[in-house]
Amino acid sequence: MIGATIKNLRIAQGLTQIQLCEMLGITQGYLTKIENNLKNPSPELISKIAFHLKTSKLYLFREAGLINETDIPNLLDENVRLREALEHIATHNIFVTPQLEIRAYAQKTLEGN
Repeated sequence: MIGATIKNLRIAQGLTQIQLCEMLGITQGYLTKIENNLKNPSPELISKIAFHLKTSKLYLFREAGLINETDIPNLLDENVRLREALEHIATHNIFVTPQLEIRAYAQKTLEGN
């Protein structure tokens, strides 16, 4: 369960609940509920927790039941393709807004069109 994982990672990093709460901008009561598996953190909070506990978001997403082992290779492959598309945008001085146009261009690049 993600609560025990977060608690173990926090302790391994030598952080108190109060210290981690200050980093995350949440209350100690809320973190206690997460660590005791009474509350589930949002994906956004899981990302922040991963950053501050120096661990992988994918690992915590898996622990939270948001993804499974078979999803991870696909997500990693997608991440590589998105990075390549963004590098293409940057190296060709392509400047498009809003964000939706960037996503559309990245998708088109990923599809090879």
